[in-house]
Amino acid sequence: MEYYRKLISKMSNSNAKKAKQNIDMYDGRQYDITADFINRHSDKRIDQKKQYIVRTDNITKRIIESSGMLFINGSPAFVAKDKSGQVDENATAAINQLIDYDVLQSVFAGVDTYTRLLGSCGMLFGYDPEANKITIDVIHHANSYIVVDTKNRIETLIRLLSDDRYEIWTKDKRIVVKDTKTEVVLESQDDNTFGVVPVVIMYDSTPPLYGGPYCEVDTELTNTNLAINKMVSDLQYNVTWASSPTLFMVGCTPTLDSSGRQKPLSTGPESVIMLAADSGNSSEVAYKAPVIDIESFNNNIRDNIKSAADKYGVRTDVDTSNITSGFSLIVREIRTLEIRTKRQRAFESCIGRDQKILKTIFSLFGITLGDDVNIVVEIPKSELPVDDMAVEQVWTERINQGRATVIDYLIEVKRLTPAEAENKLNQIREEKLTNMIMVQNNIQNNIQNNQSNTGDNNDTVQQ
Repeated sequence: MEYYRKLISKMSNSNAKKAKQNIDMYDGRQYDITADFINRHSDKRIDQKKQYIVRTDNITKRIIESSGMLFINGSPAFVAKDKSGQVDENATAAINQLIDYDVLQSVFAGVDTYTRLLGSCGMLFGYDPEANKITIDVIHHANSYIVVDTKNRIETLIRLLSDDRYEIWTKDKRIVVKDTKTEVVLESQDDNTFGVVPVVIMYDSTPPLYGGPYCEVDTELTNTNLAINKMVSDLQYNVTWASSPTLFMVGCTPTLDSSGRQKPLSTGPESVIMLAADSGNSSEVAYKAPVIDIESFNNNIRDNIKSAADKYGVRTDVDTSNITSGFSLIVREIRTLEIRTKRQRAFESCIGRDQKILKTIFSLFGITLGDDVNIVVEIPKSELPVDDMAVEQVWTERINQGRATVIDYLIEVKRLTPAEAENKLNQIREEKLTNMIMVQNNIQNNIQNNQSNTGDNNDTVQQ
């Protein structure tokens, strides 16, 4: 059991801590991390500052989700293809019968996010005998640790199941243990029917430089987010302080504590400081508050966000006009085709590299694939980012010039099938015809009413 305890301790490595920070920041659990960051980078703790409010803004999530995500244009799927690109329909159907569609979409969405956020993650395959389905779980630095052999092949995997339970995979066994803090208890041990550690490692765009299997976790984005959270929190505090400045009174009796000593001075909003006059100095009463340089603050925020976003290929424009309520991040150009294409190549390479593992897993369910057939993941076609209004303007121009039809627009932009597009067009035509008839009827009624009113007026004049 000592070996298992050592494995468990490995899960608290520096990359695991960095990954947890990134995930918590992305998921919006920013308050505690931001408060700790502010306390470590300020001369006073938050609880010593009167009316100090911790402000957070999820810049991390907005930049990650705007930086070349793969599956925004549709859902991926496992497909069996030969070297010529021909799809093996029977094998493809059999594979997708073993995996729930909703599970597959959830897994690939997780892989898409975690590879972007952490640089790498893994897909751990399993089997649910009750449903007779293959299961896939997303693992990463924060919830797992992998041991590799001298040839960089996965030898042992441990992952967190719950607060104190861990699952351990080797090529021969699947083991579940519980850590009671005083000892590690074996809960179950089964043969590994796969014969391999059933995990496929996925990378964002490049494999790890140091060998792997996971990439080093980069916290530059989340650290920038924390620094901006602190800037905005400090600004809000200083704005409050400026609106309720400190009252300085020199030449009066300072406030004393029970032992007769002067109480510690405390600055901040609505604070009062009483000082005894120095020899020869006259009394003084004045309000004092920090000077706020809004322009420098705006520039600092803008530069920090731009620097973080540029690394992920996101061009940003920052609106800091309403400084008392924070700021907004406006993404102007997102999901660049170049980044998505690079990530797609990395994704395909990872799946291609671990064909042996995938084929071994599926062979246990009677799906035998020859050497000339590979399992691939079909990724929806990447498209250049465009503004919604710009899309409408471009397509209106195309249709007006006869270079496209409304059917084309409904298929390409609204993602309708040809049949759905035809039905939608007929519906639009019917509604348009109905509206035209209503307009014509209204016009006719107005004409008749005007004629009737004119006749009444003429009768009145004759009388």
